Amino acid sequence: MKKVFTDLKYDHELGIPITVPASTGMIRTGDRFYSNDFTAGKYHNVGFSQADVTIQEEHTDSDGDTYYTTIFKGRWIVFEFPKKFAYRIEVVQKGFPAKKVPKTGRNGRKFEKQNIESSTFHKKFKIYAEDGFETFYVLDPALIDHIETLSNNCKGKLLLCFVDNKLHVGLHDNKDAFEPPSPLKKINEQEEFEKINRELKTITDFVDFLKLDKKIFTNK
Repeated sequence: MKKVFTDLKYDHELGIPITVPASTGMIRTGDRFYSNDFTAGKYHNVGFSQADVTIQEEHTDSDGDTYYTTIFKGRWIVFEFPKKFAYRIEVVQKGFPAKKVPKTGRNGRKFEKQNIESSTFHKKFKIYAEDGFETFYVLDPALIDHIETLSNNCKGKLLLCFVDNKLHVGLHDNKDAFEPPSPLKKINEQEEFEKINRELKTITDFVDFLKLDKKIFTNK
């Protein structure tokens, strides 16, 4: 991790609070919330924090018994920028189970579905936002292409939330990152190094593919 990130912080027992994803207003937070493997640092001077997150909803069957279904399991990553977005934007991949579309924005504007000139993108994603002009400014054709490329490289469903000066990313892939190998088996160090590098690459890919260090996010 220290070879890839600067200002690194890692704690396998610590997670993120439920208030972090809930602050976007774009994901259901369920009835049970678990989080661990907190990681924070900088990559290409872009600050980030991330953790494993599991969200479950409570249900009652016909016999009155309680059971839980998992609506999100994977990574929640937050990237921070010097620039503050004027309005909130939600980009959600079809099939993302825990999505939530706000009825109105924080300033009272209606949160509406937005369309862009990319039929291939709309086959896979939906866009909701408070302001159409801000949507076209942030989600320019290059960024749309990068999101499509990134989704093709991720095994899971994506949710991207542009809020204030942050980009929240939910990656629902039903996996726990940075899990240690079983103590009951002989450890193959090379395989473990490769596994960790793949999990680190999930973070770096968002910065690299989405060009998060470019002018639109930094106000340079």
